[in-house]
Amino acid sequence: MQTKLLLRIQACLVFGLALPFIGCGGDSRPPTYPVTGKVTWKGESVDKASVIFVPDGPGESASAETDANGVYNLTTFVAGDGARPGNYRIKVMKYNMPKSEATTDSRNLTYEEEQKIYNDPSVRPTPPPKNSLPANYENETTSALTHVVAEAPSVKDLELK
Repeated sequence: MQTKLLLRIQACLVFGLALPFIGCGGDSRPPTYPVTGKVTWKGESVDKASVIFVPDGPGESASAETDANGVYNLTTFVAGDGARPGNYRIKVMKYNMPKSEATTDSRNLTYEEEQKIYNDPSVRPTPPPKNSLPANYENETTSALTHVVAEAPSVKDLELK
């Protein structure tokens, strides 16, 4: 009786340990290929710009943010994995977030204190962010920027004019 019980416990342990691996066939995402480049405007590197590759057909967009040197590495599924093969139209934008004119930190205020601040006519609302790059680059249909991602790593420098 104890032998049957021990066999059942062992079988449950083996099945329980194997359960996470059943049905795992690996990564089911389509392949992506690294795409890197540099964004410049008026000959200067553009930092903190958003770069978005929009596919011409069905598929996922790929995006990145430029670093201090204007360099980007596209991401589709996981950081830096690149883009799926295909034709892409590209949009680039950089929004500068204006600083709020409000000087009071409202995180720990009571409701009444918040209302007093928000209803104060001398406190102006924060203006919306503005794109500091030319407006035509903000839309993939007007940017005239394109790239074909092949089944290999590629570089696409974006010189904005």
